[in-house]
Amino acid sequence: MQGVGVQTISGSPIRRWHSLVAWLVAAAVLSAGCTTLKAKRLPPEALQAQIRDGSILQAGDEASIVTEDGKEHVIKVSAVGPDEIAGTGDGGESVTVLIDDVLALRTREVSVGRTAAVGVGVYLLVAVVLLALALDDLTEDIVDALLGTSD
Repeated sequence: MQGVGVQTISGSPIRRWHSLVAWLVAAAVLSAGCTTLKAKRLPPEALQAQIRDGSILQAGDEASIVTEDGKEHVIKVSAVGPDEIAGTGDGGESVTVLIDDVLALRTREVSVGRTAAVGVGVYLLVAVVLLALALDDLTEDIVDALLGTSD
């Protein structure tokens, strides 16, 4: 096979494409969590009540909050009190939003469907690459046997 070097370790051939397969497997593992922003579609009063009772927003959540002044605050929530939401903005700055000013809220959630689709796609890609490499090696072995050549 031209362009692919063969190394040996204890007499066993190790092809360089093994690192490619290792990278593909690593990509498959790392693709295990796709997230999306999910909008909470409630009137402002109901939304504010659910924020206060802790049912839709807790410390550790990532959220996009739209307030009455039209601003959007993208924060990682550190605390939800009776009157305000405290967190850290994208730039690392402290952000405090009054719950009474909240008009809309989107929280980051894991998307099971997207995660599954990406995972299946990556695993299929790994399978196709492995099959292609195996067929290439098999073809090379057959040609070598027929023509009597070797590396």
